[in-house]
Amino acid sequence: MTLQLCRRAALVLCMVVLASCSGGEDHARRTYVAACTSGLGNQDLCSCMYNKLREAHSYGEIEKATEGEPPSPKLAYDTAKALESCLKDAKVLPPK
Repeated sequence: MTLQLCRRAALVLCMVVLASCSGGEDHARRTYVAACTSGLGNQDLCSCMYNKLREAHSYGEIEKATEGEPPSPKLAYDTAKALESCLKDAKVLPPK
C-alpha cells in the first residue's frame, strides 16, 4: 500500500470521526458516505468502501467511529484496504 493511499485512508477516517449522531444502519451508512465523500469527493467510491467494511465490521462499530470514538486498528487497516480495493474496482489505479 502506498503512502498516498494510507494518507487518503487516514483522511477518510478523520472525516468519519468528525461526523456525529447515531441512528441505526441506514444512518451509519449515510453518515459514513457523507463524511467520506467530503474527504474523497466520490460518493460511489465511499459507498463501495462502506459495503466492504460491513463485510468484516458491524454497523455499530463503524458508527462509533463516526461519533468520535477512535477506530480499532483492524477498522483502520480495513478502511485502507477497502479504499485500495474500491479504487481498483473503479479502475482508478493501473493494474499491477
